[in-house]
Amino acid sequence: MVYTEIKEKNKKKYYYRVRSSREGKKFNKERIYLGVNLRIGDLKKKEEQADKILMETKINKGLIK
Repeated sequence: MVYTEIKEKNKKKYYYRVRSSREGKKFNKERIYLGVNLRIGDLKKKEEQADKILMETKINKGLIK
């Protein structure tokens, strides 16, 4: 599952694209930093780029196993 996580520190919003996965009994989160205080248009573009990267890592991990 892929979603956007927003962390607020010092009145700034930090955006991360997160993919959670399960390995055995443990859950892992892979995060990609998108930026600070992004506008909606910029956020959408960066989310699409991050999704491509996360999918590539998912495919590569499947090939390694």
